Amino acid sequence: MKISLDQVVKTFDTFRAVHGVSLEIGSGELVALLGPSGSGKTTILRMVAGLEYADEGRIFFGEEDATNIPVRQRGVGFVFQHYALFPHMTVAENIAFGMKVSKVKRSKADIEARVADLLRLVKLDGLGDRFPTQISGGQRQRVALARALAVDPKVLLLDEPFGALDANVRRDLRRWLREIHEELGITTLFVTHDQEEALDLADRVVILDHGRIVQEGTPEEVCRRPDSAFVMTFLG
Repeated sequence: MKISLDQVVKTFDTFRAVHGVSLEIGSGELVALLGPSGSGKTTILRMVAGLEYADEGRIFFGEEDATNIPVRQRGVGFVFQHYALFPHMTVAENIAFGMKVSKVKRSKADIEARVADLLRLVKLDGLGDRFPTQISGGQRQRVALARALAVDPKVLLLDEPFGALDANVRRDLRRWLREIHEELGITTLFVTHDQEEALDLADRVVILDHGRIVQEGTPEEVCRRPDSAFVMTFLG
């Protein structure tokens, strides 16, 4: 599913968080929105998700204008930095939750089979009966991803997905997420302020500053040919 943003603007009270951003994310592409705090990257992600609405401009999913479509009708999977798992539910129940409340009705057997497939996909076989407090932070983030994938989203959105984890776990999860992406081929947009993470994981990096795109390209392109002193300094 291709995603297109056309001159998107978002203002909060008197603060303009996003200034006329236009961006295309190809079907099956993994794109990183990279920038310092306050650069507008999370606001853009939330507008794509439908958690915020654009004040100006349009957002398209394929050829469909999704600008004002409610979040539940957009077909997106969203992974937050702090997991947002239900503590009173087991790992399997957390993964199954979206399927149980979806308008698309599934039998109990279908849901159980899908949960089992996802547990294998995220390498958590045998942990379905545990509660979130009984597994590690890295495992919780895998559960959060499995839950997002359970509803067969058209688009996967990740907001600082590894920010709460230590460096070694982040590196392991980056490699794992890349493998998952290559296996599933789902269009993926993720937000990070970690340059290493973006350059290591993404097909294309979009660098933002003060609500504007200042450069975009492959990791190699933005590293070898920074367009400005800001990009050069930010990428180190």
